[in-house]
Amino acid sequence: MGAAASFQDGRLSEMTWPEWVTAMHITFGESTASKWACRVQEQPQTTGPWDQHQISEFLDNARIPIRVSSMGSNGSIVQSLWFLFNGEAIWCATQASSVLAQRLGVDSRIGFEVAADQEPYRGVRGTGQATIHPDLAEGTLRRLIQKYQGDDETELSRWLLSRLDKEVAIRISPTRLATWDFSGRMGSGG
Repeated sequence: MGAAASFQDGRLSEMTWPEWVTAMHITFGESTASKWACRVQEQPQTTGPWDQHQISEFLDNARIPIRVSSMGSNGSIVQSLWFLFNGEAIWCATQASSVLAQRLGVDSRIGFEVAADQEPYRGVRGTGQATIHPDLAEGTLRRLIQKYQGDDETELSRWLLSRLDKEVAIRISPTRLATWDFSGRMGSGG
């Protein structure tokens, strides 16, 4: 059984990361592209010292939350979420009733930053378009739990999974990226 079949059978959470990425590409291919308004993304405009490979490596290895900014009628708000990066898009999960999900349903523009609050100061920030995917919530949440908790048997993991029926996945397609790395200036080696 291939990745697409596993995904269509609703077993996204049992797939390995490469199978999941493959299923995501198949799912958002021609058959459902119009439904989700997804398309093959061009490389985002990038500034700063890092190339695309360095950006991907940083995002793949970061074990800190992403800060996201969304717009609403009362201005912007910044929230922190766990995230995954699949080489093309950033994936997060939140409750469907959350302020973030509600705002993104009205205005899909999003700002984000992944950077630690300790030396060496370095990171990635950018802007993009966010789309909400209720049907990908379980697989996304289980992968987030695996990344940040290590297993789904922690108290926090069990609590998050108990609310799964109200969870949605968020796909952030970056349009602009900016990087910085002060490791050399700070003597941290980086």
